[in-house]
Amino acid sequence: MAQFLRLNKSVGGVSIFSIKLFCGILLLAVVSLVAQAAPKPSGTNAELLTKENIVDISAASRQWQAAVVGQLLALHDRLRTGEDSRATLRLSDLSVLRVDELTNLEILPPRNSEAKPTLDLHQGSTYFFSREAAREVNIRTPAANGAIRGTEFTVTVASDGRTSVTMLDGELQLSNAQGTILVRSGERGDVIPGQRPTKTAVIEAINTVQWCLYYPGVLDLNEIRMPASERETLAASLRAYNEGDLLVALEKFPRGYVPVSPAANVYRATLLLSVGQVQKAELLLRSVPPGNGGDALRILIAAVTLKNRPGTSLSRSATDWLAESYYRQSVGDLKGALQAAEQATSSDPSFGFAWTRRAELEFSFGKIPQAKKLVEQGLHLSPRNPAAHALLGFLFSAQNDVRSAKGSFEQAMAIDGALGDAWLGRGLCFIRQGKGDLGRRDLQTAAALEPNRSIFHSYLGKAFSNVGSEGKANLELDRAKRLDPKDPTPWIYSAIEKKQENRLNEAVDDLEKSVELNDNRRVYRSEFLLDQDRAVRSANLAAIYQDDGMADVSVREAARGVDYDYS
Repeated sequence: MAQFLRLNKSVGGVSIFSIKLFCGILLLAVVSLVAQAAPKPSGTNAELLTKENIVDISAASRQWQAAVVGQLLALHDRLRTGEDSRATLRLSDLSVLRVDELTNLEILPPRNSEAKPTLDLHQGSTYFFSREAAREVNIRTPAANGAIRGTEFTVTVASDGRTSVTMLDGELQLSNAQGTILVRSGERGDVIPGQRPTKTAVIEAINTVQWCLYYPGVLDLNEIRMPASERETLAASLRAYNEGDLLVALEKFPRGYVPVSPAANVYRATLLLSVGQVQKAELLLRSVPPGNGGDALRILIAAVTLKNRPGTSLSRSATDWLAESYYRQSVGDLKGALQAAEQATSSDPSFGFAWTRRAELEFSFGKIPQAKKLVEQGLHLSPRNPAAHALLGFLFSAQNDVRSAKGSFEQAMAIDGALGDAWLGRGLCFIRQGKGDLGRRDLQTAAALEPNRSIFHSYLGKAFSNVGSEGKANLELDRAKRLDPKDPTPWIYSAIEKKQENRLNEAVDDLEKSVELNDNRRVYRSEFLLDQDRAVRSANLAAIYQDDGMADVSVREAARGVDYDYS
């Protein structure tokens, strides 16, 4: 009986770049969710969560000043982002607003006590994500006004006022003096100033937030052939990059400087990717001949966007091997991903990013001592690599040191607040400490920062399931299934949720689907850990079959679970 109870714990899976999370599910599955979020000062309507490159705030119509992470915004405060910059706001109701480059917005008072404040978007792009109680969200642009009843949408305003609103979840009443239209989930409303609004269907609405994606550093500066004079010009930026801090490297890159050498163009493209500017990066790479790291960046883009590999011929440098590691992981060649990371450290033992990558993969393999040694080497070489600090947080979590884990996750956030893994990790720590509201808040932030990451929606769905929010749980789990059809994680969580809803036949179907997908996860896991996953699913299947009156099948599944788990 004790063996069966132990098997009945939930064990999750992860998708691309979430390779350090197998311990996180243990945190999520064993705790209650009870605490309340700390209140904000009266009159506060938003908090700046992340700042990437140039972000300014004008408080109460005063002069623009450089923004500071944690800064609070009140009504009539304005925010703007510079070129190659991003920001994130958390609104007073815990909704998260992601802000792209060259965006200018203002928070206006609500029209009535039941409404939210109005988002006045003068120019740029924003992504709104909320899983709190749905209320009307009002937007104002130069071309139209909108009343949105929903929880997820994007708004883009061009320099000439042209406006596009894409609804991922909910509906929008978009109107101006020329007319009104109703835009529903999966549709986009478009308005040209002075013309009637129109709408069209959007096949893949989530593609409108590609600028939110997170790109890790893969370029080894020891390998690129940059003239000495150009290295001197870019010295401060290059130094920050070697330390692992891509955002500071971008800030230190001389504004307006036009790269001279192919190597400098590749370096500039790397920095552009760090803030989601894929199109600009690809444009720079067109003029780069083979052998300068450009092909590696193209492969990294394919890995992050889950696209097919471009037709490139790699020279197998440390840069090439590191990009190859991410790509192999993205297509399910999990052992190959680890082998490529090992080749990267062999090619250049001083390449800090590569050591951290190896540590991530070894940790997901369950090798905690080896991972700790590797990440310490990565931090020695690149002490400000946020991914390394986040991994250290998961290592502390695996050792039951929650306080140190939170400190590491917060250090990662301080370096780069757009790293979703850090928010996920801290959220799991809060949940383990019984601070469920704070934990879900961080999980929601992770999902908003990187909305294409299936794993974040899986964890958020599980968190909602734990507090009985069936609708929100199913919304997140369905999203996770669509984002990564091969990941078994949302299917097992969905099965548990449906069992709680007494939808037993559907629960059986979902859990059997998770069993079918078990070996397809995009993370390197040992056969032992895969066997543990199979054991967990068999134990849950046994319980669901028993509830469904299928006693004989229940016994067989329980026995299969014991056979799978050798520990």
